[in-house]
Amino acid sequence: MIMRKISQLKQILKTDGNGRPVLKLKPLKNIAVNTPTKEEYSELMRVYECGGWRWADGSSPTESDDWTRGYAKYAEEMCISVPHLGFDLEFGYADKETYYRIGYKAISPQEFYDKENITPEMLKEINDCFDKSNKDSDINERNFL
Repeated sequence: MIMRKISQLKQILKTDGNGRPVLKLKPLKNIAVNTPTKEEYSELMRVYECGGWRWADGSSPTESDDWTRGYAKYAEEMCISVPHLGFDLEFGYADKETYYRIGYKAISPQEFYDKENITPEMLKEINDCFDKSNKDSDINERNFL
């Protein structure tokens, strides 16, 4: 009985061919998510990637770490847009003031997760998958060298 519960908790989300969780995210019109910490930013990028969303340039959300490329110095004010219908599920970032001027509402990551029905258990599963993937790639890189 205990093993059954553990395995049920282990896989809440469906996975793709690479074992990565898949989310069905709803596009939200005129919403941006404020991510003032690196942890919130990284987690949101993982969720966006599981949802199949892409940066406006077509790259995957976790492909590069924009946090360390300048985003961090404006972190408290920066927001990541939420794709909405008509924008091919692409997103970008700007400061809160810019989003306010164009009629967007800035929300917290938790508000976004609530709107998307993403539970703490789902976030844990997503983070565990990415953490395992990063650990595996570090091991493979060391073995290659």
